[in-house]
Amino acid sequence: MDPLAIVILVGVLAISLGIAIPYGLYLGKQQQNLTNSGQMLKREYDFYKKQNLFRSSVSGLEQLYSALDKGFLNSQGIACEHQRQNGCIAFANQKVGGTFRAEIEPLGYNQTIGAYIYRYQLTHWTNVRNRGFSTADRIGANILLTAVEKAFLTLDYNAVVERSYAEFKSKTSFF
Repeated sequence: MDPLAIVILVGVLAISLGIAIPYGLYLGKQQQNLTNSGQMLKREYDFYKKQNLFRSSVSGLEQLYSALDKGFLNSQGIACEHQRQNGCIAFANQKVGGTFRAEIEPLGYNQTIGAYIYRYQLTHWTNVRNRGFSTADRIGANILLTAVEKAFLTLDYNAVVERSYAEFKSKTSFF
């Protein structure tokens, strides 16, 4: 191999590691602080692929929307909107490096269990680097799910959540 190519390769690698390592340490510290403060929970690595079915006495999206800590979500770059025309609460993360969207939608009242059912799940995510769901997005999605869980528990201490893998459609280009 050409010595100049080796020098260039080592230089590029050194610059990449010089950026990646501090950023990784920053994200790790941010994750630890958010976990310690209760703003985020430790979750499975692929938690964002699951739908969450909440069973609760909460009878409408208005109550749930008012219980969400929208100020904190906004400070984390997560927008929240009660979309009455669509019958859901929509969330969007527009931080640099990635984007995800999520929704809470009511599925109705189940007389058998005596509770209202709501589905929360991420509906869309992309990463501008096309490397899948980034660590920064995973942190944001975890913060959002924790805020949704807290909102339900604020309104109904006996709320229960059931998680299962959601079905997603994806497009793959081979060319």
